[in-house]
Amino acid sequence: MSFLGPDAGLAAATPLTFTDVLYDDGEVSLTLDERAADERLIVFFPHRHSIGLDPDGDPGRAFARKYGLNAAIIRVAERSWFQSRGVSRVWQILDRLRVRYPHLVFSGASMGGYGAITAASVVPANHVLLFSPLATLDPADPPGGPTFAADFARLGRLPLPDRHLADRYTVFVDRGFRDNRHLKMFGLPEDRTKALGVTGVGHGVMDAIAAMGLLAPVTLAAMEPDFGQDLMDRLQPLLNQRKRETTLWVKEMFLSNLGPRPSVAAAIMQRAEAARVGDRWLLKMRRRLRRRLKDMAATPRAA
Repeated sequence: MSFLGPDAGLAAATPLTFTDVLYDDGEVSLTLDERAADERLIVFFPHRHSIGLDPDGDPGRAFARKYGLNAAIIRVAERSWFQSRGVSRVWQILDRLRVRYPHLVFSGASMGGYGAITAASVVPANHVLLFSPLATLDPADPPGGPTFAADFARLGRLPLPDRHLADRYTVFVDRGFRDNRHLKMFGLPEDRTKALGVTGVGHGVMDAIAAMGLLAPVTLAAMEPDFGQDLMDRLQPLLNQRKRETTLWVKEMFLSNLGPRPSVAAAIMQRAEAARVGDRWLLKMRRRLRRRLKDMAATPRAA
């Protein structure tokens, strides 16, 4: 498979040669799936919306099955943000797995990104692949929503790791969003960190990359030792296209949902077509759109 190219000739699924539940205390679990006779292992950390101890509920397991990867699947019973007592035991097991799999890759988005960075403060992974990692639950900083505030009320401030042991970190963030602020809070080593920006997508960076058809090749490339500057040079121009796509998305949503109010839709379209509106403006328009649609749904239309 060529990078950024189609998966020509890829088998539909790769059968397991070995699987085992290495840890499960009812709050956090770790399952090992072995499919390839090589020394590489990717560890998937769950997103905050992917809750439950069953490893079959993790999209990482399906991904590893499709591409024939050795994978360790971490699951949590609730949005614990890896603060439960058994997490330290999981980190110990991951560290021991380095004997069998010397090339260890951690991957996570949002809550999973926090978990991957935290694990890499204990386990010297070769590569940590991150999408919009969150560093705090403080309602003043997260990307919004009452569930973050509820997590903060339950867990308080998340402890930030004071060391970073991985050989390299690759991080995808929305540079015009709070993602960038969270990335800085982690204090990842500059000489071992590559950050790529996707504009105008908010906290949904991983979804945006998946929509562009880049998530699989990026993850597969992360398994390779030469995931370096050449890859960055090829990726960033593709990610830069996202700004224009987001602008068109805003226009489309306003035109389709505000049709009964053509003057408003036309004004919004005119401003969007100005193009140089900036990512913060686009996010503001998304929030305004949601409020407007909610108001329209609650207001009966005239016959």
